[in-house]
Parts: sequence; C-alpha cells; structure tokens
Amino acid sequence: MAFKNIISISSGKDSTAMLCIAIMRGLDFKAVFADTGNEVDEVYEYLDYLEIALDITIFRYKPDFTSQLKHKRD
Repeated sequence: MAFKNIISISSGKDSTAMLCIAIMRGLDFKAVFADTGNEVDEVYEYLDYLEIALDITIFRYKPDFTSQLKHKRD
C-alpha cells in the first residue's frame, strides 16, 4: 500500500511551517483544511495565497451536519 502524508493546514504559523518543510524535503503529501464555518475571511484569503505562492492545492473540507442537528432543533 502506498503511504501518503496528510498535512492539516489551519492557516497558523505551525501548520504553515510544516507545509514548507514538506515541500522543501520533496515529500508526497496532501494538504487539507477543515473548515469549521467560523473562520474569518482572512483565513480563506491566506489559504488562497498559500496555494498560489507554493503552487499547491489545499483540499478544503466542510462537513454538513444539517441532518444530524435537525432533530435537536425539533
């Protein structure tokens, strides 16, 4: 089975540093961002910037809990 590194990007300094190290070392990785839906606009702008500046794709995942929360509202 092939192994692939997953780098979780939060837009903070630590995850950005980890991302840069992975690139510098030539690692095979997938960069991911878990969108809580409570992010300020600057977070998304920074992610866009990183993609352009580092020539990478950051996969953005935003879970939809609508159906799970519906019964709590009822």
